[in-house]
Amino acid sequence: MNKIFPTLLLLSSCGSISLSEIPVITSAILNDIDSSELSITKDFYNARKYSFIKVFMDGTVSTMTLSSIDQDKYTWINAFNESIVTMNGVIIETNGFAKDMSQIECKNNFMNQVYDFCKGKYGQSDNISQTFLLSSPKAMIEINSRIKTQAGQSPTIIHDHDISYIQQTFKTKILDWRGTNEFWYDPIENLPIKTLQYYHPMAKPAEIEFYFIFE
Repeated sequence: MNKIFPTLLLLSSCGSISLSEIPVITSAILNDIDSSELSITKDFYNARKYSFIKVFMDGTVSTMTLSSIDQDKYTWINAFNESIVTMNGVIIETNGFAKDMSQIECKNNFMNQVYDFCKGKYGQSDNISQTFLLSSPKAMIEINSRIKTQAGQSPTIIHDHDISYIQQTFKTKILDWRGTNEFWYDPIENLPIKTLQYYHPMAKPAEIEFYFIFE
């Protein structure tokens, strides 16, 4: 796959990178991957200049740096031609992995539009439908899900207050694919904290921790 650099934007709220700074970030990512476990300590977090995520995916642990924000879509990149696009913690696109996906449609058939999961808002809902394009093998698949929210505790080192814990229970007739996606969300900062999420029926769930750096 050809290497793709997404459009890079300067942010006023949280750090992103410019094209000239990619080699520096790339070196840091390679050093991180040398260890079997990547532990995010407060010292590690405080030393970072840009917002980043810790990703366990395809059997490896790495960090990916925030490169751009397009409305509510956050693009994260690393040194290995891999990128992940999230919307408030929900994976909506991956590129460069053994199994990739892209969300092409999302419908919230619940009447409460204040908490529309398809727009990155978490709230109780019993009728969400999403359509994805998949790679390896190429396919289009639709899943139906319900959303359940409750109070919880932060699973990472950054937050010391109560947060929201969300479960998305999904199923599809094709391949009999079903499971539960988990999201930890900060209702005060309106930002995701962590997700454990299925993104492809032939891949293990991705585990992502979000660490935002504010200017």
